[in-house]
Amino acid sequence: MLKSIVRRILGGVLLLFFSTILVFFISKYNRADPINTLLSEQLQNDRVGASQIDEKYEEEYRRRNLNLPYFYFTLVPSHFPDHDNDWTSAERHLIDGLLDRGYKGSSILDYMETLRQVGISIMPSQDSVDLVLEKALSFLYQDIDLEKNRDRLSFINHYQVPEIEDAIKQMKQDLPSSFLVLPSLRWHGFSNQYHRWLSKTIRGDFGISIVDNQPTIDKILPAMKWTLLMTLISLLMCFPIGILIGFIQAHYRGRWIDQMINVGLFSLYAVPLFWLATLLIVFFTTPEYGSWTDIFVSPIFRVRSSYGVVQNFFLDIPQIILPVLCLSLHGLALIGKLIKESVLSELGKPYVLQLKSKGLSLQKIYLYHILKNIGTSTVTMVSNAIPRMLAGSLLIEVIFNIPGMGRLMYNSILSADWEVVYIILLISVLITTVVFFLADVTYRFLDPRMKHA
Repeated sequence: MLKSIVRRILGGVLLLFFSTILVFFISKYNRADPINTLLSEQLQNDRVGASQIDEKYEEEYRRRNLNLPYFYFTLVPSHFPDHDNDWTSAERHLIDGLLDRGYKGSSILDYMETLRQVGISIMPSQDSVDLVLEKALSFLYQDIDLEKNRDRLSFINHYQVPEIEDAIKQMKQDLPSSFLVLPSLRWHGFSNQYHRWLSKTIRGDFGISIVDNQPTIDKILPAMKWTLLMTLISLLMCFPIGILIGFIQAHYRGRWIDQMINVGLFSLYAVPLFWLATLLIVFFTTPEYGSWTDIFVSPIFRVRSSYGVVQNFFLDIPQIILPVLCLSLHGLALIGKLIKESVLSELGKPYVLQLKSKGLSLQKIYLYHILKNIGTSTVTMVSNAIPRMLAGSLLIEVIFNIPGMGRLMYNSILSADWEVVYIILLISVLITTVVFFLADVTYRFLDPRMKHA
C-alpha cells in the first residue's frame, strides 16, 4: 500500500509540473502585453512621465526575465540565430518578425548590428540631421517590411545611411530558395523564463500583481475562501438530496415516479451551467414576470473591509442562495444516477435476499446495509464532484459577480495579470490532485481487496 501511495504522490507531482508548463505557454500566446498594462496604470497615477515610458518598459522587460528564452530548450528552424539576452524588447520584436518572414538569422544579426551602431553614433547629437535619422531609425525598428524601410531612408535624401541599405540588400539576397528548412534543437539550460518563475514559486514567491502592485497571494487567499465556502455548501446540499433521490429511483424502478425524476434531473443536467445561471437570474430576481417569480435577492455582493471573508460570506447569505442552488441542481442528476445504479447492483446480491428472508424490512436493509456497502461509489462521486463544482463555481462567480477565484481569474486574464492567473490555476490543479489522491487512499481502507491492487 505504501508503494502505491508513493507512486500516486509522484504522479501528482508530474501532473502539477506538466500543468505549469501548459499554463505558461498558453500565456505566451496571449496578445495582451502585461508591461504596457503596468505602465499605463503608472502613467495614469503620474508615477511615470511620458518621456520615461521606453526606459521603464525596458527595465520591467528585463526585471521580469522576458529577455530570456521561454524554456530549457527550443526546436527552431536551422536559420534562426542563437538566443542573445542583450537584445532589447524592440530588437527582439523586430528579429522575430523578420524570422517569420523567412530571412536568414546571420543576415538579420548583421542588419541589427548596423542599426545599433548607427543609433549609437547619433545618440549624443542634437543636430537636426541626426534627429531626422533617429526618427527614421525608430520606424525601422517598428516595421518588418524592408521595402518600406528602404523608402523611408530614401526620403532622407543625402542623410540616408548606405550601410543600412546594404544590410537590407544582403538579407534579401540570403532568402532561402525553397520553403524546406531543417529543425535545430537549441539548449538554453536553466537560464530561461519558465525555470526562473518555477523556482520563485517553489520558494513561496508568487509574484506581484501588475494591476495594483499587491502580492499575488494576498489577492488570491480571500477569493479562494469565497470559492471554497460556496463549493462546500453546494456539496452539503447536493449529496444528501442526490443520495435520497437515488434510493427513491432504485426503490420505484421502472414506475412513473422513477421516470418523472429521470426526465426532470436530466433536463437540468442537459442545460449548460451558464445558461441555467442566467435563466435563474432573469426569472427569479425581478418582478418583471410576475410578483410570484421575485423569490431571490439580486446577486449584488459587498465586500465590507471591516469584516473578514467568512463574516462577509454569511452576511451575504441571501445573495449566495441562488448560485449555490444553481451548482447543486446541476450535480443532482449525476449523483442520483450513480446512487441508483449502485443500489440496484447491491439489491441483486445474495446477502439482500438472505436479509429479507430473516424478516428485515426493505427500509432497514437500505439504511444499515446497502448504504454502508456503496461507500466506494460515494467516494467516487465526491472525488469527481469536488473538481466539477470547483470549475463550475469559477464560471458561476463571473455570472453572479461573486468575489471568488473565478471572477479574479477572469479579470486577471483581461488585464494580462498572468502572475495571478498562474497561481489560481495551480491551486485548482493542486486541489484536484489532492482530492483524487485522498479518494484513492480511502478506496483501500473501505475495500480490503484494493490494498494489494
